[in-house]
Formats: sequence, C-alpha cells, structure tokens
Amino acid sequence: MEDVGNTMIYRDGFLMIIINQHVIDINQLKLREGDEGIEMLSLNEISDQINRDEVIYAWAELGLSGKIYQHGNCVQ
Repeated sequence: MEDVGNTMIYRDGFLMIIINQHVIDINQLKLREGDEGIEMLSLNEISDQINRDEVIYAWAELGLSGKIYQHGNCVQ
C-alpha cells in the first residue's frame, strides 16, 4: 500500500494548506522545482517543514478540477 505522505502537491494553480482551521502561508514553505519548472512538495515534506502533529489538509485546484488531501492523524 502506497504511503499518502509521498503524494506530490504541485503549485500550478490554487494551493492552500490548512492546519487546525488555520491557513498556512504557502510562501513560508520551501518548495522545490519539478521537471517542468512547477514548484512542488510531498505531504511528508509539508508536515516536516510545519513540524506540528495536527492533521494537514492540502487543497489544490486548477481550473475546473481539484483535489483535497488529508495527511496525519488527529491527536486527541
């Protein structure tokens, strides 16, 4: 089974990272450039940079399509 944390999130459209109902400024993260010059990060890399245990939601959309990813477990 593939680790969802390895899912790549591309910054080629609208991208929003949400943690505990707070939007994280994507410009605060160190993205790397992919093959076609598009900035990207994996969900694990986002989690490592934010360094928090809360669930991370990554909302990525481009035109009429999009995906919402959830990474991590809710700590109670």
